[in-house]
Amino acid sequence: MHTTEVIVEKSGALQVTSGIQGLALLKTTQAGFEGFIRDKYTALADTRERIVATEVTASWRYPFESLSGIPLQPLYFTEKYLDVKKVLAETFFGPPRGGVYSPSVQSTLYQMAKTVLNRFPDISSIQLKMPNLHFLPVNISSKDNPAIVKVLQMADLGCSHGFSEFSVYLYGSYSLTNSTGNALINYLFDDDVYLPTSEPHGSIEATVSRIRAKM
Repeated sequence: MHTTEVIVEKSGALQVTSGIQGLALLKTTQAGFEGFIRDKYTALADTRERIVATEVTASWRYPFESLSGIPLQPLYFTEKYLDVKKVLAETFFGPPRGGVYSPSVQSTLYQMAKTVLNRFPDISSIQLKMPNLHFLPVNISSKDNPAIVKVLQMADLGCSHGFSEFSVYLYGSYSLTNSTGNALINYLFDDDVYLPTSEPHGSIEATVSRIRAKM
């Protein structure tokens, strides 16, 4: 959702702030949590493999100090909102082919804010709020049902060898071969089911601003 706040004081001074609410982002690879400060009470282990999910609330300040400084081109603020939203998502995910590694939400938040300021000189500061939305691995097998069967469509795997679908065990491996004995697919499923949870809760936010030269 696009948000806007405009304050005009009696003196004519102007403050224009735009923002985003409810931008849901999730990545299932190229994410971890490591390099944090440790002490004798730390129980959390470093990891380089986890799901990272958040719901971004962003607000950025424009440098316009009076109504006369507002750009005249139509849809200026709408286009800027769409551009900032795109940059935030692209920085979070990284390039399509390889992604970008995130050692923590805190680090990614800073990179997202810095990229916005570098890309848009007409934005003077940006605030980001990115709470951790945790997805914890769950083993849903039981004594009565030790193996959970998952059905995959061949099209989902980019294959077209005359098979319409096949079954794999969620907590095991499966190998599919063709009539010549060549292996078409080797799949290993591990921690394939995740439970969304709000705990432990982490409220992560920061404001990044340009450094103004002092007169």
